[in-house]
Amino acid sequence: MNPTPAHHQEIRLTHNQMRAVTTLGRNLCVSAGAGSGKTTVLVDRYLYLLEHGGMEVQGIAAITFTEKAANQMKEKIRSKIQARIALAANPEEKEIWSRRFLEMGSAWIQTIHGFCARILKENAIEAGIDPRFMTLNETETIILLHRTVKDFINERLNQEAETMIRLLTAYGLRRTQELLARMLEQREIISAWSERYRGLSDREIMAPLREQARTEAQSLARRLELLTCPDPEDLIEKTRQEALTLVSSKDLSADILAALSSIHLKGGSKKKWGEEALKNVKAILMELKTLSAGLLLLYDEEKAEQDLALLRTLIFEFDLINERYRTEKYARGAVDFDDLLILTLGLLRENAEVRNRCQREISTLLMDELQDTDRVQMEIVRRIIGDEPGRIFAVGDAKQSIYSFRGADVSVFQAFRQEIQAHDPQGVIPLNRNFRSQKEILDFINHLFSGIFLTGAGSGLPVRDRTQTGNAIGFEALEPHMGSVDGGHFVECFFSVSSSGERILMEETRRQEAAWIAARIRDMVENKEERIYVSPGEKRAVQFGDIAILFRAMTGLKIYENALRRLGIPFTVIGGAGFFEKQEVIDVENVLRVLLYPEDQAALAGLLRSPCVGLRDETLFFMTRGRSLSQGLSETESIREISESEKKILIRAREMIEKLRSVRDRIRIPELIGRFLDMSGYPAMLLTDPVHGKQRYANLKKLMDFAREFSLKPFFDLSDFVDHIEELMERHTREAESPMDEETKDTVRILTVHKAKGMEFPVVFLPDLAARDGGRSGPLQVHRDIGIGIQTPDDRGSFRDSYIRKRIMESSKFNEADEEKRLFYVAATRAKDFLVLSGQPSFPKKPKPGSAAPMDWIKQAFGISEENYHEDIPYGDRKVRVFTQAVTPSRRIPHEPTWMETYPGILQGEPVPVPDHDAARALLERSALAPAPSRPVRFTATQLSAFTGKPSAGRKGTEGYDLTQPCGIKEPSLPELDLHTAGGKNLGSLVHRMLQRWDLKESSLTALVDLELNRIRLAPGETEELRAQSLELLRRFSATKTAEEIRKASEVSTEIPFVLKLGSSCQVQGVIDKLYRNSHGRLTLIDYKTDRMTESEATLKAEEYRFQIEIYALAVHRLFNEDVEAALVFLQPNVIHPIHFDPDAAEEEILSLIRKIQALPAPFMLSHDQGLSGPIRKYGRIRVP
Repeated sequence: MNPTPAHHQEIRLTHNQMRAVTTLGRNLCVSAGAGSGKTTVLVDRYLYLLEHGGMEVQGIAAITFTEKAANQMKEKIRSKIQARIALAANPEEKEIWSRRFLEMGSAWIQTIHGFCARILKENAIEAGIDPRFMTLNETETIILLHRTVKDFINERLNQEAETMIRLLTAYGLRRTQELLARMLEQREIISAWSERYRGLSDREIMAPLREQARTEAQSLARRLELLTCPDPEDLIEKTRQEALTLVSSKDLSADILAALSSIHLKGGSKKKWGEEALKNVKAILMELKTLSAGLLLLYDEEKAEQDLALLRTLIFEFDLINERYRTEKYARGAVDFDDLLILTLGLLRENAEVRNRCQREISTLLMDELQDTDRVQMEIVRRIIGDEPGRIFAVGDAKQSIYSFRGADVSVFQAFRQEIQAHDPQGVIPLNRNFRSQKEILDFINHLFSGIFLTGAGSGLPVRDRTQTGNAIGFEALEPHMGSVDGGHFVECFFSVSSSGERILMEETRRQEAAWIAARIRDMVENKEERIYVSPGEKRAVQFGDIAILFRAMTGLKIYENALRRLGIPFTVIGGAGFFEKQEVIDVENVLRVLLYPEDQAALAGLLRSPCVGLRDETLFFMTRGRSLSQGLSETESIREISESEKKILIRAREMIEKLRSVRDRIRIPELIGRFLDMSGYPAMLLTDPVHGKQRYANLKKLMDFAREFSLKPFFDLSDFVDHIEELMERHTREAESPMDEETKDTVRILTVHKAKGMEFPVVFLPDLAARDGGRSGPLQVHRDIGIGIQTPDDRGSFRDSYIRKRIMESSKFNEADEEKRLFYVAATRAKDFLVLSGQPSFPKKPKPGSAAPMDWIKQAFGISEENYHEDIPYGDRKVRVFTQAVTPSRRIPHEPTWMETYPGILQGEPVPVPDHDAARALLERSALAPAPSRPVRFTATQLSAFTGKPSAGRKGTEGYDLTQPCGIKEPSLPELDLHTAGGKNLGSLVHRMLQRWDLKESSLTALVDLELNRIRLAPGETEELRAQSLELLRRFSATKTAEEIRKASEVSTEIPFVLKLGSSCQVQGVIDKLYRNSHGRLTLIDYKTDRMTESEATLKAEEYRFQIEIYALAVHRLFNEDVEAALVFLQPNVIHPIHFDPDAAEEEILSLIRKIQALPAPFMLSHDQGLSGPIRKYGRIRVP
């Protein structure tokens, strides 16, 4: 089932809905709760005004939040008008409705920006703009704005402008660019403050700030006076009295502020104060302390002077660039979205004739989502409707205001509602009947959120008197439209808690949550749980398409994606940072950057490592030895360490880059991308992924469409396109993946809560509820009522906040905490039939003040404690079913570091210094004696196995001693895959590579083998023979119980390097083929052997390899401090041989052998200092204690 716009079926209107539709002659504020049918009310209100209000289509304006909502509203109205045409009682009535139907094509139903654009086009001369102006979309605005900033800074530098040099000295180039760009984005508020600051002295600017702070301090003091303790000797009571005395002083001098900022908040008797009173008095004292500490900055004249001097410099440059940006737009005959609002408001303020004409033409205005508007938009609306009653019908819900990051101001809705309530109480109409969710879900939501809104429950912040700010949000319970149904529980909670009381890392918690959610979704679908109510008495089973996972932010998204992939659950990321951070989009962006900027080493490394080229990391490593990566590409043929097969890949990549660069400036962007895709075969490579290949291919097609649309813009070129994609990546722009027939796809939806606004889903999962919002920061903070907050360089090479910035940040903490509650409310109210919440509840003995998380609110609302968190949660006559899982903080299977992580300089094109081991070895071999070891001697597991005197892989007898090798032991190396010669060695290498990359699922096997063979490019006969042999071996192993266990394992890692410390002077290194956690929760390691042999020979070979496997098992045991199971997998006879492991006995046997080796005379023994214990393999290592 697919997500649908949140509206109910054609049903009979409730009493309040009917009031909202039919009330005429008064301004109305409709407070519409979640799922209350507000869209139906808006549509029916529009039709009622036509039918009974004496109005016509051109006299009614409707403003919606999105263009999609506007189009949906138009279509619904058209549909109902068609119904009236069909049911018309006479020809005259039919003609009236037919005319109205035709007029709907030009109806005033649009977003606020569309509404303003229409007013400006109809009054272009009065507005002083070209009536043919075009409106820049978001993409065009971002590109033009950033291009303007870069060009402006360059020009000012060429002019040697002192103010620009001062800014660059203070902030650097990148930060200055960001500051000016952010100021342009908020230019309406910045311009107002620029006007206000102009002509004022520093003292005149600071005076109102001091007075504002003094007023706030006095307000806090009045609240302190209401809280008293009967014991005057109580420590907190003494602090309270001291604070009151200080605040009552005639002037808040620097000394008084210093005293207030250093008051102590320890102590206080709960018994004497009462727990709630003590909590409140400490919160108020903390707020007073914070306020005073910030206000001290205003009394530090030196710092205040520095702050204001830098602010004036910034504003001076802003005024210049603002004019430059305006000129750039007008030269193109264009305006952006902000211009539409600013120009329209200016026109309506200054031109009475235009204002009066608009008021005559628009008889009434319907406004949707008023809670997500801002002051500028509301002033435009007020100047359109004038003072006559009955001209505005506004719908909103303060509890669903979640767009403050876009400038939305919930106080606008609150002020309008209070205004209507004060003048005409009947003009406020609540819509609380919910048509979306089951009664049992609504009972849970009502219980939970009744304690969150207004009361500030669980906010973790100081309690403020919000009733004076206009932001107080009361809670009105949602009334269920549907009655109770049988069906057990409708809400589930998953709690992950620390088994030892230790702190669990957020990533580890998320990984556990993700695994549980994926398993719960799989079980729900596979077990055909009937939770979807088709009608009150009829249910059906849950399908993947019924399920949505909603995130506050997409942080940690990949963890959840990986968990779903592991269990084969299909999913689609509908919003969030999705599209522009997908690897296939990044790969194409890297290609374009390489074509534009030949010395962009990071982009070149990304291209060479991507599936487009498929270069191995060690090849990149050798390319950068003493040279940049781009130099390595041009000198490929002369680099002896690179294999011939890898050289062929590099040469093809170089030729492709050269051909594309030669046509870069002669063809359009989509054609350039298309040629790259054809030459590289990238789309075909993506389609080899059986699970997500089609989605990734669809994303490439979407990127091509994006490039085609961009190419139609007359002002921009390839460099603008690349810069724009990078800007969207940095901003984590919310752009969905390609829809892939979205309406018919049976996949789990993953999206942000913001993206889900206005939608509903049968089953909703809300993960990561223990995560706390870090708040929105940045180099610039702007507040309409406080000012412009900046950061000033300090003496330590960092930045300090100005007083204004501190004030804005303090104010934002409360507003952001309030919005977090609203965001949680919106998320929970998306669920129709089933709601699942998950997170890690914490139970600190002394909770720290700060932003709280939804899990804290759940704990407080339902009284969840460390003693009862595992019990089901009662509410009403139902219970929330609780699942718990204890997490033991442990060392997980280690991450596999790559060359890129070991040598990050490669990605910056920096040469990587590598010692010449061959020269060092030759030098030492000519020495009579090796130097005495000063650091631990390092062996490999294979070397030690050879020294036992037992035959090792590929040898007979006890051969294995070689005085020309370190430690006197010959180290066999894994052969490079060279298929120009036949033999089992090549088959073994290919199978080993496949077992590193393959997920052991049949659906992906053939494609991966063909991809690897295609990369090597063999003769046809050789390819087919090797292909058949490798597929046979791999399929036989895939059918074993061990392979099935690996497929189902919750943790799997491949090719894990390690260094095992033994005794005080020795280390053993090796690489484990596969490590996973089996169905019993035990760590299991396996080692693959590809030698051709019989089953009986495999049993003998297992004993030969036992010592080597015991070293591996001991390393894992020491690293994880867990029991370990081990097995050898002989692929040729397809025999799996378990190795019984005793860690104590194994360690003693290894140490005994090492002591014998250490007793040998030089040159058998060489120290680790010379680095001669064998070349480092292609990955870094994990050191085992």
